[in-house]
Amino acid sequence: MVGHTVDVLLETFTWVGFLGAVAVGVVWLILLLVDGTWTPANAVIEPGENGRVAHWFTAEGGVGRAVLSDADEAHLAGADEAAIYYRPGADDRMRFVARSPLVRLTGWFTVGFLAVGVLALVLSLVSMFAS
Repeated sequence: MVGHTVDVLLETFTWVGFLGAVAVGVVWLILLLVDGTWTPANAVIEPGENGRVAHWFTAEGGVGRAVLSDADEAHLAGADEAAIYYRPGADDRMRFVARSPLVRLTGWFTVGFLAVGVLALVLSLVSMFAS
């Protein structure tokens, strides 16, 4: 009786893990495509009319410029240079991470669901051959 219950639970976790990984993986892929490409660059921070401004050279040979928000200022903590990521084709958009937090979160959820599915499958196979 207990063995049957464990088998049912392991099969349920296998299905939930693999189907969850597929579902969240599709959402992750969509978010990844919507997030787009962000290129690394080094920015110089200078005072401007509306607060401090980040300037950087783009890969295309242009110059990017973005006014720093309060959150950007808090992240920089008064630094005069920073490693940034900018959006090619939009010379006024920059951020400090390559991927948005939502993209990273859904990516980790995909990996987590996949790990649950694989672990449950392996335990199910071990249980089947151990019986």
